[in-house]
Order: sequence, then structure tokens, then C-alpha cells
Amino acid sequence: MSEKFLRTSEGQRILNIVGLTFGGLTAIEFKRVEKSGAIFNFECECGRQTELRGTLVKTGQQTHCGCKIGTHNKGRRRNELGLGRIGEKHGIVTIIDVEWSPSRGYQMICSCLCGSSKRIKCVYPELLNGKIKSCGCHQKNLVSITGSTIGLNNSPKAGKMQWCYKDIFMRSGLEVLFALYLDKIKQIWEYEPEVFLLQNGMRYRPDFYLSALDKWIEIKGYFKPKDFEKHELFKATGRKLEVYQIKTIEEFSGLRYQALLKSGKYRCVRNDEKSQTLKSD
Repeated sequence: MSEKFLRTSEGQRILNIVGLTFGGLTAIEFKRVEKSGAIFNFECECGRQTELRGTLVKTGQQTHCGCKIGTHNKGRRRNELGLGRIGEKHGIVTIIDVEWSPSRGYQMICSCLCGSSKRIKCVYPELLNGKIKSCGCHQKNLVSITGSTIGLNNSPKAGKMQWCYKDIFMRSGLEVLFALYLDKIKQIWEYEPEVFLLQNGMRYRPDFYLSALDKWIEIKGYFKPKDFEKHELFKATGRKLEVYQIKTIEEFSGLRYQALLKSGKYRCVRNDEKSQTLKSD
């Protein structure tokens, strides 16, 4: 039978717990005395050995070497329960896999019903509490609904519109130039009357709608790669779309963009309270 107490080289008496098991830890050797207390070498039921303060283990404050940390959160661990959640649907999101992340532990890998190839990574509670609802298309849809109400009565604070023609705020002088041409030929037009949610989840707002011709017009100063995709998806809905750049507009309108810029007309000053046109007709 082992002695109840051990003595250090300085003569200090220590309660001997060598050979005793507490939770999943078994004390196998006394190591030393520190300011915090007596340190023992413990062997965990997982097979790993670690040095711990005896009082922490005896009082049940620590029952394992650390191998069980995180297992209480089943949504973060790649275990039977975590993997068993594959196939679960939360709104328009479906869990398709579980993956390890060094910063967040195990995460749910999800796909979105909108068909986007984007994969969503999140912890399980984020799906339960509704923090993750989609790949981002849900927010785009909300913005589209709001944006579709902005048209001829654009708010002075809407977007980065630095031009104003006929009390309508526009995004570029090139759009003003095209509006001048439409008025010149007496064509009825609307500016950005509607926002469309495209098949890939992107939203698209053409610049002009010509109701008499049932035609949409897009004015571009330059093209970004995603612009071509938007235009093709919009045409795929069956709507007519024509895209004009500065050279084309100048050719058929007889108006010059540089002359409009030099004139200073239709420019507007914007601040938090109001927008004022510098010059008008």
C-alpha cells in the first residue's frame, strides 16, 4: 500500500495521489511543487500524458488532458452527429459536408437553392439562429425589391449620382447626353424604373426603358467582365436590350460628350441634406 503523503527535498508534505484515477485521468508520478500547488504527471484515458496541478484534478475541475474540448458542440466536430446533419435544409440552404477550419473548428459546408456555385461555410448554430440564410442572394433580393421602387423619383441621396436632368438624378453625363437625344427625337423614356433579379442571383437595373418600343437601353462608359454576363442573362428573359457606348451615341445623336462636360450643365453638388444643380437650362 502506497504512503498517504509524500515529502519533497525541502521536507514539505504532499498528499500522495499516485495510482488514483479522477475522471479520465490517472496520476502516475509526482513531479514538483510550484506556487500554485503540487504538480503530478497524469495519464489520460486517451493515452496521452500531461502535467497538471493535483488539486484541479482531485476537485473535478479537469477530467481529461484536453482531448474532449469541443465535443460538447456537436455542430463544430467531425463526429457522427455532425456528419449526420448532411442533407439538412435550413431555409434555402442545404448542408452538404463538414470541414475543418483552424480558426473556427469544424464547420458546416452548405449549398444554396439559388443554384450558385458558391459554398457557404458556417458553424451549425448560425444556421439554427438564422444568421446564415443564403449564399448572399437573399440580401440581393431584398435590395432588388427596394431598388425597384427607385425610378423617376430618385432620392437626392440615392447612389453616387452627380448629374441631374429634368429633376432626375443620373449616374453619368453620358446618360444625360442620351436623355437629351431622346427628348430631341421626342421619344418617351423612363430612367431606371425597375430592378431585375437574374438567374444567377445578380441584380440588374438597366438605365432607360422606352415604353413605346418596349425596349431597354444600357449606357456604358466601359465594360467590366460581369457586365457581359448580366446582359446575356437579361436578354435570356425575353426582354429587348441594346447597349450603347459614347462613340455610338455621338454618331446617331449629333451631340458631343466633351461639349456637355465643358458646358458644366446638369452637374449637381451633393451633401447630406440636399443636392443642388449648378446650372440648368
